[in-house]
Amino acid sequence: MSKERGRPDREGVNWNMSSAIDLSRQSTLVDSEGGFDAEKIASDSLPSRLGRAWNTFTSLCTDWWLTEIFCWCFAALCILLIAVLLCVWDGRPLPNNFPLGLKLNTYVSVLSATAKLALAVPLEESLASQKYLYFATGTPKRPLLDFERFELAARRPIGSVKLIWRMKARSFATLGAIIFLLSFGLDPFFQQLVSYPSRPSTENRSRVPRVVTFDNTNKWVNLNGTDQVTDEKDWRSVIPTFYRFNSSSVPLDTFCPGDSCTWPDFETLAVCSDCRDISSYLTFACSAEDGSWRQIRTINETATNSTRGFSCGWFFNASSSEPMLMNGYSLMPEGGVLLSRQLNFHDPGVDQRYWGGELAAPDIPTPIAGFAAVSGQDIQSVYRNETPDAFSCSLRWCVKRMRASFSEGVYTEKEMAVFVNNTIVPEQLSYSPDTEDWQYHQNITLEPPYSDNKFLVTNSTMLGARFALDRYIPNSIIQQDETTEPQIHWPTLNGEPDTIVQSPFNNLWLKRGMVPKLVDNLALQLTNALRNDPTHAITVYGSGIYVTYIDVGWGYFVFPLAVLVMTLVMLVATIVQTTKKKVWKASDLTTLVHSLSAEARDQFRGAGSLQEVRAVAREMRVCLTSFENGRHLQIEHITSNKP
Repeated sequence: MSKERGRPDREGVNWNMSSAIDLSRQSTLVDSEGGFDAEKIASDSLPSRLGRAWNTFTSLCTDWWLTEIFCWCFAALCILLIAVLLCVWDGRPLPNNFPLGLKLNTYVSVLSATAKLALAVPLEESLASQKYLYFATGTPKRPLLDFERFELAARRPIGSVKLIWRMKARSFATLGAIIFLLSFGLDPFFQQLVSYPSRPSTENRSRVPRVVTFDNTNKWVNLNGTDQVTDEKDWRSVIPTFYRFNSSSVPLDTFCPGDSCTWPDFETLAVCSDCRDISSYLTFACSAEDGSWRQIRTINETATNSTRGFSCGWFFNASSSEPMLMNGYSLMPEGGVLLSRQLNFHDPGVDQRYWGGELAAPDIPTPIAGFAAVSGQDIQSVYRNETPDAFSCSLRWCVKRMRASFSEGVYTEKEMAVFVNNTIVPEQLSYSPDTEDWQYHQNITLEPPYSDNKFLVTNSTMLGARFALDRYIPNSIIQQDETTEPQIHWPTLNGEPDTIVQSPFNNLWLKRGMVPKLVDNLALQLTNALRNDPTHAITVYGSGIYVTYIDVGWGYFVFPLAVLVMTLVMLVATIVQTTKKKVWKASDLTTLVHSLSAEARDQFRGAGSLQEVRAVAREMRVCLTSFENGRHLQIEHITSNKP
């Protein structure tokens, strides 16, 4: 309703706030003669002052917009508390209990519901006041039915839709109707603010070892001219177990605190294997040969019981003066079957190079070991002269890029890339007669392009690695006849037995096609033992146990903030407009007291139903105007379409 300053209504109550304040100022403690008035002093007691303050406060709440401003500020405070609460807990593990034993969603739900209710107060009041501002424009005249449209817009969504369609941005009420519709989406957006994903914990993290520099100098000593392992955990301790039992299991020292762990890709120094088929170099023949496969010798010493003989089987260099039997049986002396044989291409034990390196892989420089492995299946296959498996195998240093994971109790690694140094260099292993010692003259360096690390194996470590393998290569598997078990022969070491009995069924070297797999497994176990060595291992940290975290989707906060800001714009605009046009805040009492004039009500005579009333209101054009005496404003009939 519009109002005029200083005009009392019929009851003598002034509806203008500023006039009320002016009247209060006329109360003074000084009488007309300049003396103090005792009655006025008594009337200006504390209860009187409190009463005037209360009247001023209620006037600000009723005649002005203090209540609506407070409600908007309270809604903003609730949303701010939600933001602060989520900011504090965002990215942190979900605690078992929040204060008061409530859940985080409970706090968000309570605060969001409170904010929504608080926002409804200024929104509804602003939309209701826009109704009177709409009719107070004077021209053009408005259909009386629009009055009902404004009422319905603040009550139900369909009413807001109808008002938006009717106004088409011709009134600020359109913004209020839009905000009213948007407010229905506040709950889903508040619910989407918080999610609880499971993430690996940053504490108690999983671990896996890798190696960048390998310097094992202090782990071995030279005993009688031979490298000896001084630590049972040394990586070279894998080799005896492997050759004695055809297998060796060295699990990595990994740690995963939960059921599932992952690690970032990492690079590590490793041992790589390479086996190539060289069966085409074998020739079947019956020929005299040196019988070296029977010999028993001590490392760094020549053979002690090498007996030449005449044998049939598969030879390297069969047509030469010194054929090398790799698989076959002896005719003279009678008895003895060579099931399998492995020979170093360069045997440092006797400083002998076989075949001038022709069978060795020329593209693999500086190998840890390079050897030929030839094996038949059993004694019957040898007597049938079946072609044995023949491979040229190498072990070398390499760098592997690994992707590790742990799931359901199983640790797995996948090779993502392998780097080897193929730069051809002269043989680095040499024997010094002066010092009667072997030397390796160069460190092994590997610099893969995909890594920032420089991987290193020291020369002394490389020398120890070569001699560790030379302890078990060369070797041979010999069976005297079908009534005996095969025996594995290798060079003796300080009186240590040089043979071990093993049935063909358990000897994997005699299985068809198993040589490359066994050599690859040996490389894997050597790598694992190397990485397990605490003096060289570097820990790669991965994920921890999966913990439920609080994740805040801050993007969903935009919508509530937009509704909050739009409501503030609507409230401020309504306050400014009502102040300029001197229109009261809307209320049901205002509608009842300042209803249609008698002439306007006369147009509804004969309307017997709500539908007929709406039909008349649809055609009736009205605006908000004042009586001629200018005391107050009311809705007044403008034109009549009554027949």
